[in-house]
Amino acid sequence: MGETYANTRCEVAFHSEGDDNFDGVVFGSHPQLGRIVGVTTTKGLGGASGTFQITMKKPTDQNQSWAQLFPAPEGVWVRITYIIDGERRPLLWGMIDSIVENVQRQGSGQRTETYTITGRDIGKVFEDTKTIVNLFAVSSIEMFAAMLQAYNTQPALGPPDVVIKDILKRWLGNNGLASRQYRLPQSLAKIAGVENFYDALNLDTIQKMDRGHGETLDMSILNPDQQGGAALWDILQQYCNGLINEMWLDLAYDQNKKAWRPAFYLRERIFRTEGVGGLTLWDNAPIFDLKVGMVRGWQLAKGGAANRYNYWLLHGGVLGDQYSTQALTHSIGKEPYKPGAIPIINLDSMQRHGIRPYVVTTNFLPLYKREKDETGELKEIGQNFITLAANWLKRAHDWYGVAPGQLSGTITTTRLLPGLRVGERVREERHNGSRVVYYIESVTHNWSYPGAGTSTITVTHGQIDGENLLDALYAQYEERSTTSKALSDVKQSDDPQPIEAQTRAPQDEVIPARSEDEKAARTKTGAPKSVPTVGNPLTAQALQVALGESQDPLPPKEAPAQPDLSLSEDDLNRGTKISTPENT
Repeated sequence: MGETYANTRCEVAFHSEGDDNFDGVVFGSHPQLGRIVGVTTTKGLGGASGTFQITMKKPTDQNQSWAQLFPAPEGVWVRITYIIDGERRPLLWGMIDSIVENVQRQGSGQRTETYTITGRDIGKVFEDTKTIVNLFAVSSIEMFAAMLQAYNTQPALGPPDVVIKDILKRWLGNNGLASRQYRLPQSLAKIAGVENFYDALNLDTIQKMDRGHGETLDMSILNPDQQGGAALWDILQQYCNGLINEMWLDLAYDQNKKAWRPAFYLRERIFRTEGVGGLTLWDNAPIFDLKVGMVRGWQLAKGGAANRYNYWLLHGGVLGDQYSTQALTHSIGKEPYKPGAIPIINLDSMQRHGIRPYVVTTNFLPLYKREKDETGELKEIGQNFITLAANWLKRAHDWYGVAPGQLSGTITTTRLLPGLRVGERVREERHNGSRVVYYIESVTHNWSYPGAGTSTITVTHGQIDGENLLDALYAQYEERSTTSKALSDVKQSDDPQPIEAQTRAPQDEVIPARSEDEKAARTKTGAPKSVPTVGNPLTAQALQVALGESQDPLPPKEAPAQPDLSLSEDDLNRGTKISTPENT
């Protein structure tokens, strides 16, 4: 497809069951529904569903009103596709929520009648499905009992991808607790090639995970007494291990069927990670190139108190038991407070900006698995939770720790670009030749007839291509670590004394005792901080000043000692020649 985007049109297909609601396609205009005058769609990470809004102008010669064509609009399936330069670009599958009629009369008396169709994309399925069990339906009770038995007989439910797929199957799958609710209309089933929404849902976009992504024992969602029932999406969020994973719904291209299908995305967040050889998850993520002429404008910011963290802590919680891993820091053999330990503390940032905590809880643990070795003896194999938890916290630190130096905001394009999708990267080319790479958090496509439309993306984690802000961040830890080690390696005095009294004096030099005034001042103000015994007292004080532990100014440097060129009487008698800088 070319980059001119000279011709952009929108096609809206409606799919409904039976003869009550309209079932058909509107491309440009329809004799009964009218003309499409505007379409706006919004999709973002975090929530389950995106939204759509279709504005249509009523036809002047209308034999049948839209109210008659949509007597029960809620639940009518909608597909939105853009035709750009002759190429079809499917954008969204969703369902209608409501239709609002708008009538306006201008000052000249001209009457304008439009109606707006609003709805949500496929995330509506996961938001409207409540995980409450009908205790009066025998079939529901039998299914629920079977689910309880299946979960209770498993020592562990498995890593996030296994748990998520299991929940989806038991609620939306064929003969699932909510399967009948989402049977596709015949016209849509013919396009999808399946009759059930679950079968149309692409699950290949769920990343295959191992036990290193954690396992969970807690399945508290199986509670029929929940008041009102929790949304299926909220339950899924609890078990996706959001500390390191991200989850959303969108369309994805199915290589096997050569078509765009609804897809459930679950993957490890595309971390930029320090100290990883080769390409990171960030480097391997899809990227969309925005050329200079494709950008209408942007509003970007750097910094902000909400983006800064300097105290990182991870809690684990299973079956309601909360415990902190902070006390187990030293068991993983890492230097305390540096990335790779729990907690992580950036003392330099804390001293300058105050405490900015990042504290999260995870229900996932790498559980030990018992297997027989070559002798037939059962052995426990698995990864230590503290080691893995520290690795998770380090990845979160690397992802959010550099946020104060990154760009975030919005970018608006000159044309509607369906290729911009959440969860992917975008590389913006600047007029000066530099390129900035961002993470796409949300996308809004706005099209009005007969224009080319625009796309507005909300971006975060923006950095100049090739820039590595993690280097500077880790340098702070290394500098602090090196300085602290220099101080800890030297011997501490049992009775802290002034610097002059801690240095060894020559045998013929007498150290004067403290005066009574000095003793009184010491008693009044309290003992000074312990200062390490080092060869040069100024070195210790300089280290304290550098660490911010002392505000005392350093004394002026003394002039270096001059060589003693005087001759002793014996030298004069022997006529010895003394080497000086002038005659050397």
